[in-house]
Amino acid sequence: MFVIVPLAGLSALAAGFGERANVVVRWATAGAFAALITSAFTGFFGTLTIQIADAPTLAGLVVNLEVFNAAAILGISSLLLFATFPRWSPWAFAALLPVTMIGTGWQIQDQYLTLRGPQNASDVVGQQIARSFTADELSRTWVIGSSRFDVTNVAIWADNEELTYAIFGPGSLLDAAAAPEGTKKIVVTGDLQVIEGASLEVDGQGYAIYNVD
Repeated sequence: MFVIVPLAGLSALAAGFGERANVVVRWATAGAFAALITSAFTGFFGTLTIQIADAPTLAGLVVNLEVFNAAAILGISSLLLFATFPRWSPWAFAALLPVTMIGTGWQIQDQYLTLRGPQNASDVVGQQIARSFTADELSRTWVIGSSRFDVTNVAIWADNEELTYAIFGPGSLLDAAAAPEGTKKIVVTGDLQVIEGASLEVDGQGYAIYNVD
């Protein structure tokens, strides 16, 4: 979308005056549109953690390298084509459609199936505590893990506003004293361990449940 919208406007603009525009005007216009789409191909998005959770449309932001590079190359090529041979600009715009529409569409499906298709450990333990814990127990539960996605995924299944969670580095060894005051249950996802102040109640594949002593 960062590419398709500016270039759609550029294509319409080219259809309006085409080769009648002065070459300086064409290059200046191409430069302005380049500035609009450049931000989509900087390193900014590489610094973000995108939490897809149950919002699959956001998965389209996480395209593979081939789709990303194709959109960038075709986008810049379209701008150069407009600046030099504007009569062919609509064809460049048409060439972008398979990449920006079909390519990202397939990526939405693939990313969602990868991240949300099969159940993972946080899905399993989240559903388990939602079934077996009382509302009071859930309100006194502390969920910990090594990623925001995992702990919030458990919290979504638990569906209790008073449930708390925290994120720690992979492999952390924790003391139950670090839990919020009043905590009775500690739910762990990933390779974290509670080694003091709590007893292991459930030891599952990729998750654990502790009772605070």
